[in-house]
Amino acid sequence: MPRVVYTPQSESFTPKRVLRNMARGVVQSRYMALRLVVKDIKSDYSKSQFGLIWELIDPLVLGFIFYSLMRTRVINPGETHMPYAIFIIYGLLMYATFTESVMRMVNLVKSSKSLLSQLKLPPEALILSVLFRIGFNCFFRLLVMLFFSLLLRNSALAIDQSAFNLVGFLKFLLLFPSVILVGASIGLFFAPLNAIYSDVGTALRIGLGPYRYLSPVLWPLPLTGLWAYVHAVSPISPLFLDLRTLATNDIMNYPGHFAARIFLFGGMFLFAWFVFHISIVVLSEKA
Repeated sequence: MPRVVYTPQSESFTPKRVLRNMARGVVQSRYMALRLVVKDIKSDYSKSQFGLIWELIDPLVLGFIFYSLMRTRVINPGETHMPYAIFIIYGLLMYATFTESVMRMVNLVKSSKSLLSQLKLPPEALILSVLFRIGFNCFFRLLVMLFFSLLLRNSALAIDQSAFNLVGFLKFLLLFPSVILVGASIGLFFAPLNAIYSDVGTALRIGLGPYRYLSPVLWPLPLTGLWAYVHAVSPISPLFLDLRTLATNDIMNYPGHFAARIFLFGGMFLFAWFVFHISIVVLSEKA
């Protein structure tokens, strides 16, 4: 049995040891995280006949509404360089991934309160279980994106547009986790605060609703004037724009902004993970 020595000094004053424990926790808790995901999925869909289909109905219905509004010229989305149906479906499903990443991470402590009170779980098991669950849901969203891209490929070529590019779609799959990274970083950063003040999670949930319309989810935003600054500071705007054009045209228009988001939110995720690791004992009591 490993010997544990308790001292009055906070673990946060030995960051090297904390980082080693974080890395060790990832390796040792992979199976535990997988079991938590399986348990969570069975619990969510045990009484549902359609399961994950319900997760896809909402964005597809909303996408159909906006597509109908565009066809009847109630709204004018502007030039999209791809079928508008593809633009909406990709945007809504990517945004669903982003919001799920934020909300699952921000509610991480509260959703695991019963487990933390009964078992001594490493913090990494909780984080990995959330990431595994998001990845599981994303698999079906990616299948929907691929299905509609192939379905509309020929009709897009007829109007000199592109709905699918094989090489670009493979690059899209490789870079798609950047959407999860941004959402998970924001959620994990606010998770400790949400464990103490539930208003934090409520504010994020409310804010994510209108933020959909301030991002290039349902229509391409103009990149001039005030919107240029919105694009420059938006966490997801360059990601959504470039991921769409990658999947359909194998083009990235904002690689610098894309890379900056990955480095910025990658650092934010590591910092939030560090804070979560050293504060999990206190947070489990506060939740």
